[in-house]
Parts: sequence; structure tokens; C-alpha cells
Amino acid sequence: MSFLRRFLAEPLVQFLVIGIALFGYTAVDRSPSEADRQMIEVGPGRIAQLFGTFSLTWQRAPNPEELNGLVEAFVKEGIFYREGTKMGLDRDDTVYRRRMQQKMEFLNGTQPAIRKWTRSAMSRCATGRPENGAGLPKSAIARCGRTTRSL
Repeated sequence: MSFLRRFLAEPLVQFLVIGIALFGYTAVDRSPSEADRQMIEVGPGRIAQLFGTFSLTWQRAPNPEELNGLVEAFVKEGIFYREGTKMGLDRDDTVYRRRMQQKMEFLNGTQPAIRKWTRSAMSRCATGRPENGAGLPKSAIARCGRTTRSL
């Protein structure tokens, strides 16, 4: 027992045990390497989102050249965002701070609530009498009137 105690008390043995433990941790650690973190992946879901956004904006599907340009623009945007963040360009930036505030308010649900239609207001709209639109915003009354005329 005293031999084991003396053996473990040796600084060289302690150094080797710590070195083996660190080596084992890095061998098992599966966090992405620096090269993997720099990789920007554009999968089928992202391409579909870019395709959909283009289609909604331009009221037509993008041709293959335009879709390739959208993907390249997305990758370029990712590179610039990553490099700008590394350089600290996001610090003390009012526009960046306001955008983060908007996102957090959206996620927390603290944005102003959308006015809900009452049951009677919806029935007036469905019957074609939006002019009695108590409880409806003016824009909703106008939309309701257009909708009922087109039916």
C-alpha cells in the first residue's frame, strides 16, 4: 500500500495521468472542429426556402441561374455575418441591437396584440353588412366589404 501511495505521489506520474486524461477527453470530444464551424451548409430545406421567397417576391419561379445566385448570396451573407461578428462589428451597433430586441420581443410574445374579431363582427362580415363594423378595425371593414362583394 505504501508503494502505491509513493508511486502516485510522484509528480511525473501525476503529470502522465493528467496528460492521459486530457488526451482521452479530446479523443472522445465530438464538438465540431474549426474547419467544420467555418462550413456553411445549404441543404434542401434552405434551397426550398430561398425558392419560396423568390417566388413570392417575383410571382414566378426562379430559373436555375437565379437559384444558384440566391444560394451564392446566402453563403456570402453567412460569411460576412460570421467574419463581422468575429471582428466585433456587432458591438455598439444600434441597428443590430434593435433587430435583436425585435426578435426577442417576438419570441417572448411581448409585441402588441393583434386585435381579434368578435363573433358578432365576423357574422356581420359574413352576412355582407360590414358597415355595422363595431369592434373591427377600419382596414378589416374595408377588406370585409371587398370580400363579400367578390363572393
